Amino acid sequence: MCDGKVMYITGYNYFFLQHYKLSDFRRYPDFREPQRDYFLWIEACIADNRCLGSLYLKNRRSFFSVCSASIVLCSSIRKKNGDYPIVSKTEKDAGKLFTKHIVKPFNTLSKHLQPQRVGEVSPKKELHFIAPKRKMTANNGGNSTSDGLDTIITYLASVIDAYDGSQPTISLNEKKKKMKGCNINDYWEQSHKMCHSVGGLTTGKALVGSTANPPNQGGANYLKFYTDSKLKTRGEIGETGTGLYAIFIKADLMQMYFYDEYGYAVVGNPDEPIKNEVGNYISMG
Repeated sequence: MCDGKVMYITGYNYFFLQHYKLSDFRRYPDFREPQRDYFLWIEACIADNRCLGSLYLKNRRSFFSVCSASIVLCSSIRKKNGDYPIVSKTEKDAGKLFTKHIVKPFNTLSKHLQPQRVGEVSPKKELHFIAPKRKMTANNGGNSTSDGLDTIITYLASVIDAYDGSQPTISLNEKKKKMKGCNINDYWEQSHKMCHSVGGLTTGKALVGSTANPPNQGGANYLKFYTDSKLKTRGEIGETGTGLYAIFIKADLMQMYFYDEYGYAVVGNPDEPIKNEVGNYISMG
């Protein structure tokens, strides 16, 4: 219920609000209507077998990193033999995203939501959900065994063939148009598009998101990538030019302190001052 009205949210959205602790604010997220719409969009992309994932043209300080990392985390703790690669503008950026938006929120999950894993409490490179090997006993035939999901989340070097040859369950591709010396169209078409499908069958989804640079700083390449991902480019088999589905959400729907207390964006000027998400009264949208 939101402001006295029934509000449908997806399972990933519920996990985000209920279990995913924001490391920056050290608290759980508040409901935000644009985020709800993004989660609905992702659910549609996942359900559509013609779709290889989502391409989000975003503004700065939007919710792409936390929402996408939450989706990766929610999926990975339930998936057997899952593969979740993370790539960003630089390897350092990818490592920061992994630590800040994957590892820290995982460590704050309730214990019953944390699969067995190996390695450090706060791993630096990969989160591997697999149980430690058990000693050889007569009960297991004298063999060393291990149980668990055998699922891995890891960040990779920021190179054009970062996870080439793998078969991701969900890949998280952040700031890809900003990767130095890389044309986003080459990055996707030459190395990663094929990783999400086998023989025309979609096997995994990509979560791609970035802001747009000026045209002479990679923005022109990104514009082509975004345009080729629009639904109107779908051909006879139903795929877009990239296989991804493009989404754009206006920046004025995601300005901090311009949500009302229920999480709806205050765009126009209200007739009377209303309480925003931090409890202050605002009269301007």
